Amino acid sequence: MEEVACPGCGQEKFPAVACSECYCSCGTAFRIAENGVPIRVARQAAREKVPGTGLVRRALPEDHRTCLYRIVQESLTNCVRHSQAKHVTVELGPGGEPDAVFLTVRDDGIGFAPSDSVGKGLGLVGMEERVRELGGSMMIQSVPGTGTTLRVRLPFRSETSEKTESVAG
Repeated sequence: MEEVACPGCGQEKFPAVACSECYCSCGTAFRIAENGVPIRVARQAAREKVPGTGLVRRALPEDHRTCLYRIVQESLTNCVRHSQAKHVTVELGPGGEPDAVFLTVRDDGIGFAPSDSVGKGLGLVGMEERVRELGGSMMIQSVPGTGTTLRVRLPFRSETSEKTESVAG
């Protein structure tokens, strides 16, 4: 049976069993995708009232949860189909802004040149539309040979719609 290394420390080995949850002694938790790629998920704690800061615990609105779920789903599908990644990391949290939530999906795959992409797939177009509907922004950074990073910012309150962009580099 094939094994995969922990995406956190790279030391411990785990059986490459699809959809299994793995917990490394270094503290890293991850899942194994159907193609054997370890997917590390990091979620920052929800906002809680912190004395002197004005931050309070805030639940994600249903439309934000659905949007983020679909973006992660499509991003992981793209990683499996196109990236040839060995590791994928998904991060979700407040990102230092009290009125927004941030999502980052990063892989170490083959990357691509967003500016050279003649036609965007329906998945990327759908992600951009979902983000735009909620007044958010989406950015894709990728260079051939270096992997791809997708960043999404969704505001909690209504803000002026920000443009989505694709950036090489």
